[in-house]
Amino acid sequence: MACVIGVDIGTQCTKALLVESTGAILVSHSHGYAPATPRPFWAEQDASVWLEAVAIGIAQCVAKAKALPGGWDAAALAGICISGLYGGSGIPVDAEMKPLHPCLIWMDRRAGAQVEHVRRTVDVERL
Repeated sequence: MACVIGVDIGTQCTKALLVESTGAILVSHSHGYAPATPRPFWAEQDASVWLEAVAIGIAQCVAKAKALPGGWDAAALAGICISGLYGGSGIPVDAEMKPLHPCLIWMDRRAGAQVEHVRRTVDVERL
């Protein structure tokens, strides 16, 4: 039966599921981590943490599925779907696609002064 692996990259962990086309979950794996908070009001994550967690989640789902009674045939894998962090603020990369800086995540509040300036000076109704 055809299967897909679904991966959700979140703030505190990445979750992976191997699901049959019927919707039945065969196996799952969760790999936890914590956001970096190097200063008050800052929240960021290194892209390598996410990449490692995705790789581990997929590998663990495959390993757990193969260990099921009767095993699992990797040829049944029809696709992989990855969802993550509701947009985020992007990851700055160099010409070789290597991250230049950790990604600022939704919890980051370092731009508080700039937000207040915009609130005071921008006519939201006019926007």
